[in-house]
Amino acid sequence: MTALLDVREVRVEFPIRRGLFQKPRILHAVDGVSFTVKRGEVLSLVGESGCGKSTLAKTLLGIHAPTSGCVTFAGKDLKELDRREIARQIQPVFQDPYSSLNPRKTVEDLIALPLDIRAQATSSQRREAVAEIMGLVGLSRRSIHAYPSQLSGGQRQRVAIARALITRPELVVCDEPTSALDVSVQAQILNLLQDLKEKFNLTYVFISHDLNVVRHFSDRVAVMYLGRVVELGDTEEVLGRSLHPYTRKLKQGVLVPDPSHRLPPPIFDGGFPDPTNPPSGCHFHPRCPDAGEACTARRPGTVRHGSSTVACHLYTGLATGHDAANEKLEDA
Repeated sequence: MTALLDVREVRVEFPIRRGLFQKPRILHAVDGVSFTVKRGEVLSLVGESGCGKSTLAKTLLGIHAPTSGCVTFAGKDLKELDRREIARQIQPVFQDPYSSLNPRKTVEDLIALPLDIRAQATSSQRREAVAEIMGLVGLSRRSIHAYPSQLSGGQRQRVAIARALITRPELVVCDEPTSALDVSVQAQILNLLQDLKEKFNLTYVFISHDLNVVRHFSDRVAVMYLGRVVELGDTEEVLGRSLHPYTRKLKQGVLVPDPSHRLPPPIFDGGFPDPTNPPSGCHFHPRCPDAGEACTARRPGTVRHGSSTVACHLYTGLATGHDAANEKLEDA
Protein backbone atom coordinates (compact mmCIF):
# COMPACT_ATOMS: atom_id res chain seq x y z
CA MET A 1 0.00 0.00 0.00
CA THR A 2 1.24 3.48 -0.89
CA ALA A 3 0.93 6.50 1.38
CA LEU A 4 -2.18 8.55 0.70
CA LEU A 5 -1.67 11.05 3.52
CA ASP A 6 1.69 12.33 4.76
CA VAL A 7 1.82 14.60 7.83
CA ARG A 8 5.24 16.12 8.54
CA GLU A 9 6.10 18.12 11.67
CA VAL A 10 2.70 19.82 11.71
CA ARG A 11 2.13 22.51 14.30
CA VAL A 12 -1.13 24.38 14.85
CA GLU A 13 -1.04 27.33 17.26
CA PHE A 14 -3.74 29.74 18.44
CA PRO A 15 -3.18 33.05 20.26
CA ILE A 16 -5.20 33.25 23.50
CA ARG A 17 -5.81 36.84 24.60
CA ARG A 18 -5.91 37.53 28.35
CA GLY A 19 -6.62 41.25 28.29
CA LEU A 20 -6.47 44.38 26.17
CA PHE A 21 -2.89 45.29 27.10
CA GLN A 22 -1.48 41.84 27.83
CA LYS A 23 0.52 39.79 25.39
CA PRO A 24 -1.50 36.79 24.21
CA ARG A 25 -0.45 33.31 25.21
CA ILE A 26 0.12 30.73 22.50
CA LEU A 27 -1.93 27.55 22.61
CA HIS A 28 0.06 24.73 21.01
CA ALA A 29 -2.89 22.61 19.92
CA VAL A 30 -0.80 20.40 17.63
CA ASP A 31 2.91 20.32 18.42
CA GLY A 32 5.13 18.70 15.79
CA VAL A 33 3.02 15.72 14.68
CA SER A 34 4.26 13.37 11.95
CA PHE A 35 2.72 10.20 10.50
CA THR A 36 1.63 8.63 7.23
CA VAL A 37 -1.62 6.88 6.33
CA LYS A 38 -1.56 4.25 3.61
CA ARG A 39 -4.32 3.76 1.09
CA GLY A 40 -7.02 1.49 2.43
CA GLU A 41 -5.94 1.52 6.07
CA VAL A 42 -7.51 2.86 9.26
CA LEU A 43 -5.36 5.03 11.52
CA SER A 44 -6.92 5.83 14.89
CA LEU A 45 -6.02 8.86 17.00
CA VAL A 46 -6.56 8.36 20.74
CA GLY A 47 -5.95 10.44 23.83
CA GLU A 48 -7.69 12.56 26.46
CA SER A 49 -9.96 15.46 25.59
CA GLY A 50 -7.80 18.48 24.78
CA CYS A 51 -4.86 16.50 23.41
CA GLY A 52 -5.29 17.97 19.89
CA LYS A 53 -7.08 15.15 18.06
CA SER A 54 -9.95 17.24 16.71
CA THR A 55 -7.70 20.19 15.80
CA LEU A 56 -5.50 17.79 13.85
CA ALA A 57 -8.59 16.38 12.13
CA LYS A 58 -9.68 19.88 11.07
CA THR A 59 -6.19 20.50 9.73
CA LEU A 60 -6.45 17.36 7.59
CA LEU A 61 -9.78 18.66 6.28
CA GLY A 62 -8.27 22.01 5.34
CA ILE A 63 -10.34 23.89 7.96
CA HIS A 64 -7.24 24.94 9.91
CA ALA A 65 -4.02 25.83 8.11
CA PRO A 66 -0.92 24.49 9.88
CA THR A 67 1.24 27.13 11.54
CA SER A 68 4.23 25.15 10.30
CA GLY A 69 4.88 21.77 8.78
CA CYS A 70 3.22 20.13 5.80
CA VAL A 71 0.19 17.96 5.06
CA THR A 72 0.49 16.10 1.76
CA PHE A 73 -2.46 14.29 0.21
CA ALA A 74 -1.87 11.99 -2.79
CA GLY A 75 1.48 13.67 -3.33
CA LYS A 76 0.12 17.24 -3.26
CA ASP A 77 0.45 19.83 -0.50
CA LEU A 78 -3.01 20.70 0.87
CA LYS A 79 -2.04 24.38 0.65
CA GLU A 80 -1.88 24.04 -3.13
CA LEU A 81 -5.32 22.44 -3.47
CA ASP A 82 -8.57 24.31 -3.95
CA ARG A 83 -11.03 24.02 -1.05
CA ARG A 84 -13.55 22.29 -3.32
CA GLU A 85 -10.95 19.77 -4.42
CA ILE A 86 -10.06 19.04 -0.79
CA ALA A 87 -13.77 18.59 -0.01
CA ARG A 88 -14.18 16.16 -2.90
CA GLN A 89 -11.24 14.01 -1.82
CA ILE A 90 -11.48 14.30 1.99
CA GLN A 91 -14.79 14.23 3.86
CA PRO A 92 -15.69 14.32 7.58
CA VAL A 93 -18.13 12.39 9.74
CA PHE A 94 -18.62 14.32 12.98
CA GLN A 95 -19.45 13.23 16.51
CA ASP A 96 -22.98 14.57 16.91
CA PRO A 97 -25.12 13.89 13.83
CA TYR A 98 -27.88 16.22 15.04
CA SER A 99 -25.71 19.33 15.31
CA SER A 100 -23.83 18.54 12.08
CA LEU A 101 -27.03 18.41 9.99
CA ASN A 102 -29.05 21.49 9.02
CA PRO A 103 -32.45 20.99 10.72
CA ARG A 104 -34.20 23.00 7.98
CA LYS A 105 -33.16 20.64 5.16
CA THR A 106 -34.61 17.27 4.18
CA VAL A 107 -32.60 14.07 4.01
CA GLU A 108 -32.41 14.38 0.23
CA ASP A 109 -31.04 17.93 0.35
CA LEU A 110 -28.58 17.09 3.12
CA ILE A 111 -27.10 14.13 1.29
CA ALA A 112 -27.00 15.97 -2.05
CA LEU A 113 -25.30 19.07 -0.61
CA PRO A 114 -21.78 18.15 -1.86
CA LEU A 115 -23.21 17.60 -5.36
CA ASP A 116 -25.02 20.94 -5.23
CA ILE A 117 -21.85 22.77 -4.23
CA ARG A 118 -19.97 21.27 -7.16
CA ALA A 119 -22.91 21.92 -9.53
CA GLN A 120 -21.96 18.96 -11.71
CA ALA A 121 -25.15 16.85 -11.54
CA THR A 122 -28.50 17.23 -13.27
CA SER A 123 -31.72 16.85 -11.29
CA SER A 124 -32.14 13.23 -12.40
CA GLN A 125 -28.49 12.40 -11.65
CA ARG A 126 -28.88 14.03 -8.25
CA ARG A 127 -31.93 11.90 -7.38
CA GLU A 128 -30.25 8.71 -8.61
CA ALA A 129 -27.07 9.40 -6.64
CA VAL A 130 -29.01 10.13 -3.45
CA ALA A 131 -31.17 7.00 -3.85
CA GLU A 132 -28.10 4.84 -4.46
CA ILE A 133 -26.12 6.05 -1.46
CA MET A 134 -29.19 5.85 0.81
CA GLY A 135 -29.50 2.19 -0.07
CA LEU A 136 -25.82 1.58 0.60
CA VAL A 137 -25.96 3.11 4.10
CA GLY A 138 -29.20 1.36 5.02
CA LEU A 139 -31.65 4.28 4.85
CA SER A 140 -35.21 3.67 3.70
CA ARG A 141 -36.40 5.61 0.65
CA ARG A 142 -39.43 6.62 2.73
CA SER A 143 -37.19 8.91 4.79
CA ILE A 144 -35.96 10.92 1.79
CA HIS A 145 -38.25 13.87 2.58
CA ALA A 146 -37.84 13.63 6.38
CA TYR A 147 -36.07 16.23 8.52
CA PRO A 148 -33.30 15.42 11.04
CA SER A 149 -35.69 15.90 13.98
CA GLN A 150 -37.83 13.06 12.62
CA LEU A 151 -34.95 10.58 12.58
CA SER A 152 -33.25 8.50 15.26
CA GLY A 153 -29.63 9.09 16.21
CA GLY A 154 -28.48 6.12 14.15
CA GLN A 155 -30.45 7.27 11.12
CA ARG A 156 -29.00 10.79 11.40
CA GLN A 157 -25.48 9.38 11.48
CA ARG A 158 -26.26 7.29 8.38
CA VAL A 159 -27.35 10.51 6.67
CA ALA A 160 -24.03 12.10 7.65
CA ILE A 161 -22.12 9.10 6.28
CA ALA A 162 -24.14 9.16 3.05
CA ARG A 163 -23.41 12.87 2.62
CA ALA A 164 -19.70 12.23 3.16
CA LEU A 165 -19.54 9.43 0.59
CA ILE A 166 -21.75 10.74 -2.21
CA THR A 167 -18.75 12.32 -4.01
CA ARG A 168 -16.70 9.13 -3.53
CA PRO A 169 -13.85 10.63 -1.48
CA GLU A 170 -10.62 8.73 -0.88
CA LEU A 171 -10.15 9.75 2.77
CA VAL A 172 -12.83 9.99 5.48
CA VAL A 173 -12.02 11.68 8.79
CA CYS A 174 -14.28 10.24 11.50
CA ASP A 175 -14.31 12.39 14.64
CA GLU A 176 -15.90 10.25 17.39
CA PRO A 177 -18.64 9.07 15.00
CA THR A 178 -20.28 6.67 17.48
CA SER A 179 -19.82 8.31 20.88
CA ALA A 180 -23.23 10.08 20.80
CA LEU A 181 -25.10 6.85 19.96
CA ASP A 182 -26.50 3.96 21.97
CA VAL A 183 -24.20 0.95 22.34
CA SER A 184 -26.27 -1.27 20.03
CA VAL A 185 -26.37 1.45 17.37
CA GLN A 186 -22.62 2.04 17.74
CA ALA A 187 -21.95 -1.53 16.58
CA GLN A 188 -24.23 -1.06 13.56
CA ILE A 189 -22.47 2.15 12.51
CA LEU A 190 -19.00 0.62 12.96
CA ASN A 191 -19.99 -2.40 10.87
CA LEU A 192 -21.42 -0.06 8.23
CA LEU A 193 -18.19 1.96 8.11
CA GLN A 194 -16.22 -1.26 7.74
CA ASP A 195 -18.44 -2.52 4.91
CA LEU A 196 -18.22 0.81 3.08
CA LYS A 197 -14.44 0.84 3.51
CA GLU A 198 -14.16 -2.49 1.73
CA LYS A 199 -16.68 -1.57 -0.98
CA PHE A 200 -15.10 1.77 -1.90
CA ASN A 201 -11.50 1.08 -0.78
CA LEU A 202 -11.74 3.98 1.65
CA THR A 203 -9.03 5.24 3.96
CA TYR A 204 -10.04 6.37 7.45
CA VAL A 205 -8.54 8.62 10.08
CA PHE A 206 -10.61 7.57 13.08
CA ILE A 207 -10.76 9.56 16.34
CA SER A 208 -12.08 7.86 19.46
CA HIS A 209 -11.81 7.69 23.25
CA ASP A 210 -12.94 4.06 23.29
CA LEU A 211 -9.92 1.76 23.10
CA ASN A 212 -12.17 -1.28 22.63
CA VAL A 213 -13.63 0.31 19.49
CA VAL A 214 -10.17 1.29 18.29
CA ARG A 215 -8.86 -2.24 18.79
CA HIS A 216 -11.74 -3.67 16.76
CA PHE A 217 -11.72 -1.10 13.96
CA SER A 218 -8.21 0.19 13.26
CA ASP A 219 -5.02 -1.07 11.64
CA ARG A 220 -2.69 1.37 13.40
CA VAL A 221 -2.96 3.66 16.42
CA ALA A 222 -1.39 7.04 17.21
CA VAL A 223 -1.54 8.02 20.89
CA MET A 224 -1.60 11.79 21.44
CA TYR A 225 -0.79 13.76 24.57
CA LEU A 226 -0.85 17.56 24.75
CA GLY A 227 -0.46 18.02 21.00
CA ARG A 228 2.23 15.38 20.48
CA VAL A 229 2.17 11.79 19.24
CA VAL A 230 3.83 9.79 22.02
CA GLU A 231 3.34 6.30 20.55
CA LEU A 232 2.50 5.01 17.08
CA GLY A 233 2.29 1.51 15.69
CA ASP A 234 0.14 -1.45 14.75
CA THR A 235 -3.03 -1.67 16.84
CA GLU A 236 -2.26 -4.99 18.51
CA GLU A 237 1.30 -3.91 19.26
CA VAL A 238 0.34 -0.53 20.76
CA LEU A 239 -2.64 -1.78 22.77
CA GLY A 240 -1.24 -5.23 23.52
CA ARG A 241 2.37 -4.37 24.41
CA SER A 242 2.18 -0.66 25.16
CA LEU A 243 5.49 1.16 25.39
CA HIS A 244 4.67 4.65 26.65
CA PRO A 245 3.56 5.07 30.28
CA TYR A 246 0.67 7.24 29.07
CA THR A 247 -0.65 4.50 26.81
CA ARG A 248 -0.50 2.03 29.70
CA LYS A 249 -2.42 4.47 31.89
CA LEU A 250 -5.11 4.86 29.23
CA LYS A 251 -5.50 1.08 29.09
CA GLN A 252 -6.01 0.93 32.85
CA GLY A 253 -9.12 3.10 32.47
CA VAL A 254 -10.86 0.79 29.99
CA LEU A 255 -14.18 -0.57 31.30
CA VAL A 256 -14.61 -4.35 31.22
CA PRO A 257 -18.10 -5.64 30.22
CA ASP A 258 -18.36 -7.85 33.28
CA PRO A 259 -20.58 -6.94 36.28
CA SER A 260 -18.21 -8.78 38.64
CA HIS A 261 -15.41 -6.31 37.83
CA ARG A 262 -15.19 -3.11 39.82
CA LEU A 263 -14.83 0.28 38.19
CA PRO A 264 -11.20 1.04 37.37
CA PRO A 265 -9.48 3.46 39.75
CA PRO A 266 -8.74 7.02 38.63
CA ILE A 267 -5.81 6.73 36.25
CA PHE A 268 -4.35 10.22 36.80
CA ASP A 269 -3.81 12.48 39.80
CA GLY A 270 -4.60 16.13 39.21
CA GLY A 271 -6.02 17.76 36.14
CA PHE A 272 -4.90 18.00 32.54
CA PRO A 273 -1.95 20.44 32.10
CA ASP A 274 -2.51 23.96 30.79
CA PRO A 275 -1.81 23.75 27.03
CA THR A 276 -0.81 27.44 27.00
CA ASN A 277 1.86 26.71 29.62
CA PRO A 278 2.91 23.09 29.10
CA PRO A 279 5.42 21.36 31.39
CA SER A 280 9.07 21.46 30.39
CA GLY A 281 10.80 18.50 28.81
CA CYS A 282 8.43 15.61 28.36
CA HIS A 283 4.95 17.09 28.77
CA PHE A 284 3.77 13.93 30.54
CA HIS A 285 6.43 13.90 33.26
CA PRO A 286 4.31 15.52 36.06
CA ARG A 287 1.83 12.62 35.80
CA CYS A 288 4.27 9.86 34.88
CA PRO A 289 5.18 7.19 37.47
CA ASP A 290 8.47 6.45 35.66
CA ALA A 291 9.75 10.02 35.19
CA GLY A 292 13.45 10.72 35.74
CA GLU A 293 15.60 13.85 35.77
CA ALA A 294 16.00 13.92 32.00
CA CYS A 295 12.22 13.88 31.58
CA THR A 296 11.87 17.29 33.23
CA ALA A 297 14.68 18.89 31.20
CA ARG A 298 14.61 17.43 27.69
CA ARG A 299 11.90 16.81 25.15
CA PRO A 300 12.19 13.13 24.17
CA GLY A 301 12.86 12.35 20.56
CA THR A 302 10.86 9.72 18.69
CA VAL A 303 12.68 6.38 18.47
CA ARG A 304 11.76 3.06 16.92
CA HIS A 305 11.23 0.17 19.30
CA GLY A 306 10.21 -3.04 17.57
CA SER A 307 7.49 -2.24 15.04
CA SER A 308 6.34 0.88 16.92
CA THR A 309 7.74 4.36 17.49
CA VAL A 310 7.69 5.99 20.91
CA ALA A 311 8.64 9.38 22.32
CA CYS A 312 9.86 8.50 25.80
CA HIS A 313 13.22 8.70 27.59
CA LEU A 314 12.75 5.15 28.86
CA TYR A 315 13.64 4.08 25.33
CA THR A 316 16.32 6.68 24.59
CA GLY A 317 18.37 5.58 27.59
CA LEU A 318 18.29 9.03 29.23
CA ALA A 319 15.82 8.30 32.04
CA THR A 320 16.32 5.05 33.92
CA GLY A 321 18.25 3.18 31.24
CA HIS A 322 17.59 0.50 28.66
CA ASP A 323 17.29 -2.25 31.27
CA ALA A 324 14.37 -0.41 32.88
CA ALA A 325 12.77 -0.01 29.47
CA ASN A 326 13.01 -3.74 28.85
CA GLU A 327 11.48 -4.46 32.26
CA LYS A 328 8.59 -2.10 31.48
CA LEU A 329 8.03 -3.83 28.16
CA GLU A 330 7.88 -7.24 29.82
CA ASP A 331 5.29 -5.97 32.33
CA ALA A 332 3.06 -4.30 29.70
